[in-house]
Amino acid sequence: MAAPTVTSEPKERGLVPTLGLLDVTLIGMGTIIGAGIFRAPSEIAQRIPSVEGILLLWAVGGVIAVCGALVFAELGGMFPRTGGQYVFIREGFGRFAAFAFGWILLAAIVSGATAWVAGVFVTHAESLRLHFVGGEPWSDLQKRLISIGVIGVMTLVNIRGVRLGAIVQDLSMAAKIGGILLIVALAAFAGSNGNTPLPPSDAVGVHGAFFGASLAATGAALLQILFSVGGWQNIAAVASEIKEPQKNLPRGTLIGTFVVIALYMAVNWAVLSILGVDATARTNTPAADAAGRVVSWGEPLIAGLVALSTLAFVQAILLVTPRIFYAMARDGVFFRSAGKVHARFGTPWVAILVQGLFSCAHVWFGRQLDLLEMVTVCDYLFFILCALTFFKLRITRPELPRPYRAFGYPILPGIFLVATVAVLVWGVSSAQPTAVVRAAVILGIGVVLYAFWSRGSTARGAA
Repeated sequence: MAAPTVTSEPKERGLVPTLGLLDVTLIGMGTIIGAGIFRAPSEIAQRIPSVEGILLLWAVGGVIAVCGALVFAELGGMFPRTGGQYVFIREGFGRFAAFAFGWILLAAIVSGATAWVAGVFVTHAESLRLHFVGGEPWSDLQKRLISIGVIGVMTLVNIRGVRLGAIVQDLSMAAKIGGILLIVALAAFAGSNGNTPLPPSDAVGVHGAFFGASLAATGAALLQILFSVGGWQNIAAVASEIKEPQKNLPRGTLIGTFVVIALYMAVNWAVLSILGVDATARTNTPAADAAGRVVSWGEPLIAGLVALSTLAFVQAILLVTPRIFYAMARDGVFFRSAGKVHARFGTPWVAILVQGLFSCAHVWFGRQLDLLEMVTVCDYLFFILCALTFFKLRITRPELPRPYRAFGYPILPGIFLVATVAVLVWGVSSAQPTAVVRAAVILGIGVVLYAFWSRGSTARGAA
């Protein structure tokens, strides 16, 4: 009887609390700020022909994101355990629903996102190389190999220790925030010289359902904004490694979300101040074009900033999401070895390695694993499950300790639930048949794996 105790105790001690409030905040921000904000202003301006409309819509998207952060902050304080969203869904809807979330997260959502963002990093790193060094562009094979190399390095960094991963994330986020603020400063400088005033609303027209845009265009733009501000939910996955998680997890989630929304609003104001709506809509690189109009070194600055931003995103994802697969293994619904903690580094190294390998597979196979539409639908389905868990536990388990209680209950959490349902309905109604088939295949594989992994297992729970 002594052997199981000796075996399990080091695993419990392996995931030790090492992350403070600043780490939680910056890691959370790192899982939100990727490459999207540097392209999104163009896509929004193509649909909303008004500065006021664009900024107002970003504010609406920010409010919805904050409402979601309120929900996850309360859940995180209630269940400060490794696994985050997996744990929340398990508490509300059982082990299979939680497994389905974790499986689709691994097979499609984060692996596909990590592969795509690594590719964006390589594209901008190549741009910097050509700008400063010259030479021939990289081939497609070279780009894929470099993307895999980036994912491999970040995987090893996170296996080496959560503290090291957090330090890398803190430094990269500090540089990223500094770069974003520099863009805003350039816009303020340009505006102070009277060179690039904000275009008046009547220059683009404000007639229509929403500042000159149709309801369909407004909805599509809002969805793009919601995707850009997503990611705040991920930090809960490392709850067991946060000092005083009942306090620091809710605080870090909310602070990080608020700061990112403020930065995103500032970036959009800066780009629109310099380019105006029409020029913003016509370019695929709005932030780079805006900076390039003010200073000669603006475009390489933005290329470097995007490269840094995407690198930090890959690092953050490989830090937080493997903890979900660790929790699944501890529940007996995933590879048992994924529940192991490295004896020296104290990290769930097998789970981190599995995440890295799945991401590399997405890089290598590319279009064959293009699951973007499926990701959109599934991501919001699981948001809905978490929101329903939040309301369910408020009613059925009022005695549970809640170190943080969501502000504005039930209105603000209700806004998040309604918004996520609307996104899910839109995603299902507009999805291509191919995406539905892929979703069914992935889920079908998951059902088989769940039946295999869960045979005779008894849920132990994560650390």
